[in-house]
Amino acid sequence: FALRRRRGAPDPDGPEREPVPAVAAALGRLRRAVAGLLGARDTTAGPDPLAGLRGDPRWAHTLAVRETYARFLAHARDAGAPRPAATTPREHGRLVAPLVRDANEELSALIERYHAARYGADPATAADADTASVAEQRLARVLDPKRR
Repeated sequence: FALRRRRGAPDPDGPEREPVPAVAAALGRLRRAVAGLLGARDTTAGPDPLAGLRGDPRWAHTLAVRETYARFLAHARDAGAPRPAATTPREHGRLVAPLVRDANEELSALIERYHAARYGADPATAADADTASVAEQRLARVLDPKRR
């Protein structure tokens, strides 16, 4: 309370002050990175879109596939290929394909498993979740900017 000061009206002859978006974005990325290392879910993104699947064992593998695809999207974003808004997973896959020439089979496998898990009526199987996980791990290695 003692350190709080009242702000007066801005000085019309003084410098204009605007927020620095690059700093805010960098702080946001740092916060998400630390939260990811600690295993926390990003709560600033709004309600959990997968909340309806959590806790129901029938959908455990579907949840795993969808979370695996989300990790792939983070790797693709970090490699310079973010998923544009209103782009389907398959369209985004075509954008990422040139970056992962050595892992196009894994890219196709992951996208197909995700598409079935996201839009299909039946739960994914353990084999689907395993295939998606193996594919994402290979894609993560290929998309790693330190290796390129």
